[in-house]
Amino acid sequence: MDVKDFIAIAGVLAVLLGPLVTWWVMKKQYTSKKITYDYLIDPIVKSDDEELAKELKVSYKGEDIKQPALLSLTVVNSGLTSIENLVIKVYIPDTSYLIPCYFVNKPHGYKDLWEIKKVDNETCEITFSHINRKQIAEIRFLMDEALQNELKVTCAMPNVEFIRNKIFFREALKEAFIATLDSAIFYPFKFKL
Repeated sequence: MDVKDFIAIAGVLAVLLGPLVTWWVMKKQYTSKKITYDYLIDPIVKSDDEELAKELKVSYKGEDIKQPALLSLTVVNSGLTSIENLVIKVYIPDTSYLIPCYFVNKPHGYKDLWEIKKVDNETCEITFSHINRKQIAEIRFLMDEALQNELKVTCAMPNVEFIRNKIFFREALKEAFIATLDSAIFYPFKFKL
């Protein structure tokens, strides 16, 4: 066998294996399960308003929360298929002030399918019986910002890629870019009546 024969055999193998490899990659890609999340912690009372901060008292089960903050968690099914029985845990070590509040704009018919519950003083659990592809869930928690402990969001479900993506940062940049573009392009054409 000479070099031409090896090239011919390699070509035949490539032609035969190419569609098989393409099918396998596409099958893996189209059945991928991926959850993307991000969170934002926003103090309820800004530190520059000291008078209001002295007067406002927030307590939970008889204990004062010194620096109440609202934790906004956004969860997105960014994969290509819907996911059943998804459980996400939100954890702040050494705290008793992680309090589950509510879902923002829960879809119609999902009242019993999505729920938040407090597991213990440090952990809350979010359960999605079903979350569709590209569906977004926004969840709010009350917490004490003074604790300065790192927030941990985990999902131990097998075959699900769970990653943090800077959704809030990206959305803020997108809105700023659109506003700048709008004013730069359309400002000369705005007329006062």
